[in-house]
Formats: sequence, structure tokens, C-alpha cells
Amino acid sequence: MKGLKNVLIFIGVSGAILTVINKNNAPVSDQSDDQKSRYITHIDSILSTSASQEVAQFVKNNQKKAAQSSDFVELLVSTFPYIRTIEMQKTPASLCYIDIESSCPILSINDNYVLTDHGAITQKEVFNTSLTHDLYALRITTLQTHPILSQNLKKTIAQLPPHFFDSYEITLIDETEGWLYDKSNDQFAILFNGESIPDDAMLARCHAIKNDLQTRGIFEKLTKKKNNCIQCVADVRFKNQIIIRESMGGRQHG
Repeated sequence: MKGLKNVLIFIGVSGAILTVINKNNAPVSDQSDDQKSRYITHIDSILSTSASQEVAQFVKNNQKKAAQSSDFVELLVSTFPYIRTIEMQKTPASLCYIDIESSCPILSINDNYVLTDHGAITQKEVFNTSLTHDLYALRITTLQTHPILSQNLKKTIAQLPPHFFDSYEITLIDETEGWLYDKSNDQFAILFNGESIPDDAMLARCHAIKNDLQTRGIFEKLTKKKNNCIQCVADVRFKNQIIIRESMGGRQHG
């Protein structure tokens, strides 16, 4: 079974002992009141120990619902949206094998969340830190009050090329407003429409403009103004145009 080397939950017949073997091979046991339960559940090892235990406890508490496989699967996925697939096999010996596979984190959002390759937003602590510590990072302001992504916003994120994350700190305000903050110069940013991601040619033009502003000493002059958050913004939201203006916002846009 893919990704199931480290975590095993076994609800046995004799005494119905629940044992969780986590990634550090430290068993955690609990006594079940249901002496008739005969379930063997495998949980994907990319999940953190605490997340694995939470899923295991959910399975234990909902064993009766597991008899109706479709209802149980629907309930499990709605409770843990990061779960990708659930396979259930019942044997003539009344054993039920439950194989739970998780989706994988692909993007860090607002420090505390991750986006998975299944399109789910979930807390970063759900996954082992080995999978989350080196992810590309993105800020989405709407998640501060409403941790659900619209389909349009998911589409915008999917269209962001990987090399954007190498050169820019990226903030999405909503589907129509996004910011690329230049990592090499905190006084330069690109404002774009989330529904129309700037292509490499447009970014090259913005880069040339940034170099020209640097050569002319514009950034140095901005630094001497009364607020050092002042920056030059290249607004590329309009077709075939780049509008350069000053902004007081700095990175607080995100």
C-alpha cells in the first residue's frame, strides 16, 4: 500500500485493542468498548502523528457507520478534506480493511495553511514537517476571515508558474487583484489581475523598467521621503500597458 509503512491502526478481536504506531515507532494504545469490532485501518504516513491519531479515533467512534461504506466514506472525507482516497475491503471472516490515502501539500499559504494537490486547504500541522518546511509560499488575504478558496482563486493559483515564487513574494487579494513583490528590491512591486497572469515577456518589461528606475536613482529618492514604505508599482492590469506609480502600501497589501 502506497505511503503506509509507518502508521498502522489495528482494532483487534480480543479486547479490541487500538494500537497506533507513529512515525517514531512509539505505540499509543486505547481500549475499545466494542468487543465485536474487527477493523484493520492503514493511514497514510505523510500525516503527522496527531492527525493520524485524530483519524484513527474517528474511525473507532464511527465503526457502526462503516457497515454502510458509502455513508462512512462521505462522512470521513467531509470531516478530513485532505483525505484523497479511502478503500474498504470486507472479508468473509468479518474483517474490514480500511486504507486511507492523503493528498500531498504543494503550497504554503499564510504560514499556517497548506494547499494540497487535491485542492483542499488545511492546517499545515496536519502533515509531517518534512513535507511542509520547504514549500513555495503564498499569501491570500481572504483566508484570514474565510478559509475556503473559490474555484476562480484556485484557477489563479494553478496558473502561477513555479519561477514566480523564486523571484517574487506573492499575495492574492482576490481573483482580480494580485501582487508580485520583488525579492531583490523591496521598493518595486507588480500589480496584476488574477484572471490574467502576466507572461514572461511582460515580466521582462517590468524588470527592464525596474533597472531603469534604479539607474536613474528613483529608489534612492523614494527612500529619502518621509515614509520608507513608499515603492514603485508596475500596474499591468490593462492590456498592452504598464502604468508606473508610487504606492505607500509596501508589503502590507498582503
